Amino acid sequence: MQILGLIKRQENTMGAGGNMSTPTTKNEQKKNHLQRVPSSKPPFTLGDVKKAIPPHCFQRSLIRSFSYLIQDLILVSIFYYIANTYFHLLPSPLTYLAWPAYWIAQGCVCTGIWVIGHECGHHGFSDYQWVDDTVGLIFHSALLTPYFAWKHSHRRHHANTGSLENDEVYIPRTSIRTCLHPHFCLAFILDVQYLWQKYERFTCHYDPNSPLYSNRERMQIYISDAGVIATTYVLYRLAMTQGLTWVLCIYGVPLLIVNGFIVLITLMHHTHASLPHYDSSEWDYLRGALATVDRDYGILNKVFHNVTDTHVLHHIFSYISHYHAMEATNAIKPLLGDYYQVDDTPIIKAMWRDTKECIYVEKDEGSQGRGLIKRQENTMGAGGNMSTPTTKNEQKKNHLQRVPSSKPPFTLGDVKKAIPPHCFQRSLIRSFSYLIQDLILVSIFYYIANTYFHLLPSPLTYLAWPAYWIAQGCVCTGIWVIGHECGHHGFSDYQWVDDTVGLIFHSALLTPYFAWKHSHRRHHANTGSLENDEVYIPRTSIRTCLHPHFCLAFILDVQYLWQKYERFTCHYDPNSPLYSNRERMQIYISDAGVIATTYVLYRLAMTQGLTWVLCIYGVPLLIVNGFIVLITLMHHTHASLPHYDSSEGII
Repeated sequence: MQILGLIKRQENTMGAGGNMSTPTTKNEQKKNHLQRVPSSKPPFTLGDVKKAIPPHCFQRSLIRSFSYLIQDLILVSIFYYIANTYFHLLPSPLTYLAWPAYWIAQGCVCTGIWVIGHECGHHGFSDYQWVDDTVGLIFHSALLTPYFAWKHSHRRHHANTGSLENDEVYIPRTSIRTCLHPHFCLAFILDVQYLWQKYERFTCHYDPNSPLYSNRERMQIYISDAGVIATTYVLYRLAMTQGLTWVLCIYGVPLLIVNGFIVLITLMHHTHASLPHYDSSEWDYLRGALATVDRDYGILNKVFHNVTDTHVLHHIFSYISHYHAMEATNAIKPLLGDYYQVDDTPIIKAMWRDTKECIYVEKDEGSQGRGLIKRQENTMGAGGNMSTPTTKNEQKKNHLQRVPSSKPPFTLGDVKKAIPPHCFQRSLIRSFSYLIQDLILVSIFYYIANTYFHLLPSPLTYLAWPAYWIAQGCVCTGIWVIGHECGHHGFSDYQWVDDTVGLIFHSALLTPYFAWKHSHRRHHANTGSLENDEVYIPRTSIRTCLHPHFCLAFILDVQYLWQKYERFTCHYDPNSPLYSNRERMQIYISDAGVIATTYVLYRLAMTQGLTWVLCIYGVPLLIVNGFIVLITLMHHTHASLPHYDSSEGII
């Protein structure tokens, strides 16, 4: 059988074909509270499932569909009216409570509107395709979603759910080096990477010439793009008249919540530990459609028009309207039996549980996953012998030889003797010259942007600002590195000078200098140690494997530190277990520096405007932080690098 299974816990929890072993301990029972979906061919057909559903569930009512849409639009209007009319009258403390409440409520209702647009894409809104496409285009475009682009690619997902060759959403990887770690901020990045590998070119939903679409679909992609561009232009005009802050508060933050829910819903219904995935020799439509799970979102099930708790039915018959979906689901449950999966775990708890899983599959050929474990030993960076590549493909993947893991034949003293003595001498004047050089460049870039960019015609402005952001971000990264040098006492011979310079310029870049200095020194003192290092540590279990994607890297380290210290650890907390008693006062000083910079930015936003602060300072700061993560990550997660346990033993 060519069904694909998962490593280590594939028999118990990770989604794959094959039989599931019975949990033998309470912990296993808790982890495996859902039985594996059977991977054998179902004893019923698609026709049998259809017969089990009452015929009226397949009938679409235009009036009833519009009633749900109008209900959502009324709620959106009420929330907008309250926020726009009354929030500015509230005292400050209440405002800080009112806006988050508005964002969450508006985001949830707008997600319901997005789901109705999704229903239009499946021709489940009415009996008239042109009505469905018109409604879907209008409301998906209003939420900056390219309707036809999504419709065609999403239908391809429905037609190939559970297929490792043809599905294009949340596909478990067939190699530990490309495993799918279900963190939400990473989910779409991984799919972009997968599509790029599949089509051997960058694929984009906004590109009519993308290989995602057939020739007859390309004109509709232009229409989708026009809808998104029209909405973007309306938002631009609103920002010009009402202000960017108003647009962000009224529309921007709720839209972020909508997109968060879209990722969450799709991800959580396709990466459950109980679900099988099939290769082309075993996959068929019904088996693939059953490779999803219903989830419990509480009251949000109704707000989201039951797309969450009737997801299995949705994949079997996607054109059933949402108001019939629950009745149809209840009708097919007895027929589906063990093939129907529902996880009633509260969604927050389920999210936390699933973020610990690394979904990774390979062919189940009766070896009980041993082939997978062997591959893990051969490709994940660790000490020990690495198997010699035997094919050209393997040689390309492992183009660097593994760093030897045996004890070096030289000492630290030998390394120091090989370096010219003057390299250990620090020059205060020379160090300041590099800092001043960077500050001059920062000042020049700022002067040009602040003085001339508003005089440029629109097309040139859209080129000038990204050029400024990149240039300023790169130079500010250089300033951050000088602060990093201060933390290592490499700027001058005077510790107080190093700490003063480091505190000033790290604080200016919203980095807590002393907090970083002490935790970063601990990293240097324990690099490569699985027990004591605290940055980018390869996991010792496939369940917690580290996928080296940049947006995920710090999240995993926060999770690791929480597990290590059995409490939430924060660099801004002077009482954090990261610091010794003598270091705690300096953490307060770091916090004061960051707070001072934040206050200056707040005052600038009040006088110059939030847009000005974001353009001049905010975006370059994002680039700085991106480079910090990139540099640190790329130097510590290479496949050739060893890691050691406390006994010196190689892992």
